[in-house]
Amino acid sequence: MARWKILGKACLATLTVVFLLSTQRALALDASQAQYTRSVWKVQDGLPEDTVQALAETSDGYLWIGTTGGLTRFDGTRFVLYGSNILPSPGVNSIFCLSASKDGSLWIGTEGGGMLHLKNNLVKSYGTPEGLTDGFVRSILEDRHGTVWVGTDNGLYQVVGDRVKRVEMAPGMEPLAVHAIFEDRQGRIWVGGSRLLSIENGQQHFYSLPGSYSSNRVKSILQAADGTVWVGTVGGLERLVGDKFVGLAEIQSTVRTLKQTSDGTLWIGTIGNGLWTYKSGTFSLLNSLLPSNTVLNILEDDSHQVWIGLQDALVRLSRTPVRVVPLPGGSDADFETISGNGTGSLWVVASGVYKISDGVARPYRFNELPDVRVRNIFRDREGELWVGTDGSGAYRMTSRGIVHYSAPRELTNNFIRAFLESRHGDVWIATDEGVSRIGPQGVQKFTMKDGLVYFSTRSLLEDHGNDIWIGTDQGLSHWHRNGFVHDAATDALRHEKVWSIFEDPTDTLWFGTRDHGLFRYHDGSIAQFTTAQGLASNSIYQILEDPQRRFWLSGPNTISSLDEPQLHQEATTSTQHLNVSVYTMPYGADDTQMYGGRQPSGYLDPDGSVWFAGSKGAAHVVLESSPMPALPRLILENVTLDGRNLPLSDTIELPSHMTRLEFHYAPLSLRPQAGIRYQYKLENFDKDWVYAGSSLIASYTNLPAGKYRFRVTTFDDSISLRSIAFSSADHD
Repeated sequence: MARWKILGKACLATLTVVFLLSTQRALALDASQAQYTRSVWKVQDGLPEDTVQALAETSDGYLWIGTTGGLTRFDGTRFVLYGSNILPSPGVNSIFCLSASKDGSLWIGTEGGGMLHLKNNLVKSYGTPEGLTDGFVRSILEDRHGTVWVGTDNGLYQVVGDRVKRVEMAPGMEPLAVHAIFEDRQGRIWVGGSRLLSIENGQQHFYSLPGSYSSNRVKSILQAADGTVWVGTVGGLERLVGDKFVGLAEIQSTVRTLKQTSDGTLWIGTIGNGLWTYKSGTFSLLNSLLPSNTVLNILEDDSHQVWIGLQDALVRLSRTPVRVVPLPGGSDADFETISGNGTGSLWVVASGVYKISDGVARPYRFNELPDVRVRNIFRDREGELWVGTDGSGAYRMTSRGIVHYSAPRELTNNFIRAFLESRHGDVWIATDEGVSRIGPQGVQKFTMKDGLVYFSTRSLLEDHGNDIWIGTDQGLSHWHRNGFVHDAATDALRHEKVWSIFEDPTDTLWFGTRDHGLFRYHDGSIAQFTTAQGLASNSIYQILEDPQRRFWLSGPNTISSLDEPQLHQEATTSTQHLNVSVYTMPYGADDTQMYGGRQPSGYLDPDGSVWFAGSKGAAHVVLESSPMPALPRLILENVTLDGRNLPLSDTIELPSHMTRLEFHYAPLSLRPQAGIRYQYKLENFDKDWVYAGSSLIASYTNLPAGKYRFRVTTFDDSISLRSIAFSSADHD
């Protein structure tokens, strides 16, 4: 806890910062099917130069980036350049390696300027006077005992106090050109460069590598979780089998960097041949994710994101639980629907009909309907398919043949938007111009002259009492005991475009609207939720609920989820901001638009995953349990009074009349921050929480003397909820 005292001429105030933490489920996907979002930074975004050679994350959560043009620190939003106050001379800017120490400090290896140690904003240089006789530092390692090993172009060193000491090679061996140092699980120190050796209890053991002298120079070393030792060389990738290293034919270019991430995937960065992964005996090339094929460094941060240093950029790969199954030939339609087939496969309808099995979409043709343009497919409880079309009515495919329903005989219109099978076995069909009910008793058609609120229908639902709810483009209709009735729900939504309707296990009805968010109807009471309460969008295309009572909502360009119980609590108390998780599309599909207005536009899979119809194909979201990543730190960057920064640790005098007081706050998080939102409240001044969106400043003007408590709640999309509270108390 930090404390600030602010003294004014007419008042005394104390400002206290308190961090309050809470969590929600983490999102993860098995690495074998992992999809990634991609962020890229270059000089125009704040890097000193585009060539990123070194990466390290220190214990305070900052990412340090070594480039050919200098060192910079990144907090997830801003780059802070460490220039002349760090580097040993104006002529040495290239940072080749970085190593984060257990004590939170940073070891820095330069190309020609020796080694630096940055601790508590103080820098110590290690060069010739300290015993480092070669200024080109290629690798730094702090081992489990705290010993710092330093590899240079002309020898291996250890840091001893304020000096460095050369590690002598075996008799007759020339000093090594060291490019890689690694400590394995047995405590052996592996050293690679012009030769490869391991050091254990002071004993050196040298290894022979296949290939010519020029091709087997070592660039990277790693021991995997299964104990395998991997070595990257100028000529490719080797692994230790028994007591010999064996080359792998799949990688034939220089392996500059190796990293095994927490999910067990081995990442292989090459010069000119891109980024590879290896898992379960399979190599995969990931070049489509990168703007360059020359990979210089790989880092996994504490939140399990992968950072890639390239010849011409810095890249962050963040895993997303969303996978998009493309449709052969593309969607190319102004609609798309998705529904279950009851056999483990799915139907997707866009420009054509597709069947998804085993994660692959394949074109499908109903031979009985050769020239029909399909809109949606519905399988009833008897297993029979109903096919809704774009202008040809509806077809029911039975074992006895095909039954065709069309306007004006059975349907109000031949353009089908939704199907519903009631508990009594009636099938309701919503069209562009009304609704039809087809059952054992015959056919009924409903239009506005029959009491339907509006002709353009969008959604259908049967509730627990067997009533039918019909969403239209201008209101909601309620069918009760063979007639349309009015109630609080139909009154509240009389001008809304109701595109999705859902009933939860508590018999509460939910209405998703095209323009004004989500409506809740329970025991005659209506509540509304919008982006002001935290929804990702005010356009709700589809409402689903999984077995964990988690609501899934799709909108024009979002898929989000939130807990149903929290919605009920918020509807009755209105005391907190909704905790909404927003799901990011993988790279290559990040401009995907969702579809709605024709049902179903989403599907709950029996395995608990969800599917939504999108412009790039079918979006599949699979949540699996995984360790909760570290919560982002929150930082109070500064507090200003009339434009002047207030010291955060000193006592200062303030005038009795303040004009503007501002709180500047920010998260320290290497995760993507596009979805982070804030709300704040100054207790005893603000009556309600103030939704700040992505703004990082809270401003107050002409505050009277009094006792206040300032709070900020931060929503980090999908993984955590954290609060930061500032309080002040003043008296005359």
